[in-house]
Amino acid sequence: MNKLKQVEKALKDFDERHIELETAKKNVQTLLDEPNASIDMHGIEYWAGRVQRLRELIKNSL
Repeated sequence: MNKLKQVEKALKDFDERHIELETAKKNVQTLLDEPNASIDMHGIEYWAGRVQRLRELIKNSL
């Protein structure tokens, strides 16, 4: 039963990271379309770095 909970937690974490990644990618695209904008007071460098970090986390979890 303990293994099942570990798998469920891993899947939940993966889903949350995937949602975060999609949001960060959308924010990067928005900032590319609107160069003078900021999202949550962050510019494109922050969001591109966030995409990169999330991709690495997801890759390492597979």
